[in-house]
Amino acid sequence: MNTSALIQDAKNRISALTFVSETAIMQLPAPIIDVEIKELTFTRKP
Repeated sequence: MNTSALIQDAKNRISALTFVSETAIMQLPAPIIDVEIKELTFTRKP
């Protein structure tokens, strides 16, 4: 495999992982996501 093929393969794997995690997040109950987002925003503030 040449370099560009390896890079393309890596991109495909990352896309698949992103899709899987987004799908998993969408299946969570909404309140959990809201709490997570609030905690993230709160901790990001200086």
